[in-house]
Amino acid sequence: MHLEVESNIILATSKNTPNSPEEIQSLEKIIGPVPAPLKKLMSNYGSFAFSKPAFVIGTPFGDLPLFVFYSATDPYGIAADIEDFDELEENNLVPFADDVFNDRYAYSKQDQSVWFLDTTYELGLQQISPDIETFLNSIRIQETE
Repeated sequence: MHLEVESNIILATSKNTPNSPEEIQSLEKIIGPVPAPLKKLMSNYGSFAFSKPAFVIGTPFGDLPLFVFYSATDPYGIAADIEDFDELEENNLVPFADDVFNDRYAYSKQDQSVWFLDTTYELGLQQISPDIETFLNSIRIQETE
């Protein structure tokens, strides 16, 4: 994740705190291993959002808005969200973020590729990044005037 993006991170809610190693281990007992880049973000921030509009650039859908990253604990916990989207569960995908329209970003348990589930316009599920690091490096902050 670029420094300019990380410097715009804010807690998703006042109840979110960085996740402890024990909280992350509890999540991994439910979903399996969490990719290292996401584990680091959870350890540093817990669930988080951005102080300015954030976008994932260069996807097959174009630039996509990004709202909240999930963590090991509620609110915005991965375990609480995982059963809400059958299509993700059926494809062995774990949701880890959303957009302002309640669409989901998810990673593959097999290869950590990143997928986007568009429920707003019913465009379905599509791979948008080959891995988590590439996804994180494609996030940009919209500078407001």
